[in-house]
Amino acid sequence: MAPKAKRKRRNQHGWQVVVIFSLALLVRILYLLQARQNDPLFFSPQMDSLYHHQWALAIARNADLFRMPISAHRFIHFSSA
Repeated sequence: MAPKAKRKRRNQHGWQVVVIFSLALLVRILYLLQARQNDPLFFSPQMDSLYHHQWALAIARNADLFRMPISAHRFIHFSSA
């Protein structure tokens, strides 16, 4: 197959990826808007969601993270390098 034909085939799939990504993003945004209006616990996380929210805040302010799982320590170590 000629290089131009391969390039054309790749370009044909490029717009499909953009459409699928856009639709997935739209579905997530619509879900969050609906959950925000209809879920009474949306703004007051509890149990796991509260723990993960507090964990994200601790990461954001560079707090002591001694209770963090090992996998997250590895992620932070390699992403800060």
